[in-house]
Formats: sequence, structure tokens, C-alpha cells
Amino acid sequence: MIPSLGRAVHYVMPETARHPGHHRAATISQVWTTLPGDEATESTPVQLHVFCDVANDGINPPGILVVRSAVQDPYGKLPGSWHEPERTPVPGKKLETAKA
Repeated sequence: MIPSLGRAVHYVMPETARHPGHHRAATISQVWTTLPGDEATESTPVQLHVFCDVANDGINPPGILVVRSAVQDPYGKLPGSWHEPERTPVPGKKLETAKA
């Protein structure tokens, strides 16, 4: 995924977190291209605002963690990385296939 400002993504909690490897909702708040106007790529680092569970993650109120330079891991396994949210099928609905 090419990162863009305001996109909703998932953040993988780092090894230092109370629940390392757990996913949290985040918003891309900065895309760190070399120069203003440069196009981002999949390897462009981003700044994230991560929405934490205040009671369980140990992040002081208001429960927002700012991650200044996160890289993308499309598999969602690398601690401290971000990725596109996983998609869950809607119960009772079949996936439609394109007809030729």
C-alpha cells in the first residue's frame, strides 16, 4: 500500500509494549518523503497516531501514542510497523465472483 495522509491503518505494538505484537488502530499523520511534493512508495516511513487501550496498553491518557517513523510490513508481523487493516468477511454473505 502506498501511504497517504489521513489513511487508517493498523500498528503492531512493539516488544517494549505491555502486549507486544497486538494490533491497534492508527492514522497516518505524516508521510516522510525526501522533499515536499515527492511521491511516496511502499517503503516510505510514516508518522502515526496510534489509538491505544489506556487501561491495557499502559499509555497515559489520552491514550494516543505518536510513532514518529514507522515502516510498512504488509504481513503485519514486525513489531513497531504498520499495515493495511485485515478484512473480515461479513457473516452470511458470499463473496461474488466476476462473471466473464
